Amino acid sequence: QEGSMQLSLDPGRTGTFRIPYSRPAEENGKEYFLTVSLNQKNDSQWAGAGFETEREQMKLPWESGRKAVELSEKQAALEVHQEGTKLTITGNDFVYRFDKSNGQLESFQTAGMEIIRKGPSLNVWRAPLANETDQWTFWSSNIKHRTDGYGRMAATEWYSAGIDRMEKINTDFTWERSGDTCVVVTTGDIHNTGNGRGSFITRSRYTINGNGLLKYTNTVIPNGQMPSWLPRVGQQWVLDTSLFNVEWYGRGPQENYPDRKSGYRIGRYRATVKDM
Repeated sequence: QEGSMQLSLDPGRTGTFRIPYSRPAEENGKEYFLTVSLNQKNDSQWAGAGFETEREQMKLPWESGRKAVELSEKQAALEVHQEGTKLTITGNDFVYRFDKSNGQLESFQTAGMEIIRKGPSLNVWRAPLANETDQWTFWSSNIKHRTDGYGRMAATEWYSAGIDRMEKINTDFTWERSGDTCVVVTTGDIHNTGNGRGSFITRSRYTINGNGLLKYTNTVIPNGQMPSWLPRVGQQWVLDTSLFNVEWYGRGPQENYPDRKSGYRIGRYRATVKDM
């Protein structure tokens, strides 16, 4: 629903206005927002008619549950093939391939198209923000690690601990069938920090069923000397370069951060990798 209203209100005054909209029939898995935009009525020296001067977006308390993912009940049998360090799992129009020597998912193809260049791997690093490279944040950052040459800033802790140059060691790789239509792959890794004084112990479990669905679970256990705080903790995937269109539901269309996110509307956006 959308529309416009002509308001009359003198500068510096307040008023109450009723926005004419009706409650829609709610659908599972959908959220509802009311967006109000105030625009210039006439041309001025600093902006033309229609220029947006204020905007507010409010989430409405209408929810009727999440939409369940519909999966085919018919699942084809999976074929498992081992050759050297490679483990290949093939189903109806999809292929997963692992490298047993390093525990890495290295390929996922569907309909003959490659989707990834590299499967999930631990990532606790991101480039420092401006506030994390300023000297005035050094004393308030509870620094535990400091190495000469990395400066006096909040991010000194990260560089000194070496979370930007960690080394991964695969400790184990196993796989097993769970019936004809399910294969479970389990891997263990140790990610040593660059200064050699700490590590992250990870366990990953890949459950692949006969309709191609991959369920991935991962645990991360910090061990040894750790920074006071981490810039992020998650799994990083590297997608194939043939994928260049991006579509997302969230704030956009530009990149935004928690301290300025209210300036970006929640919506459904499309872009290309290059444009982002």
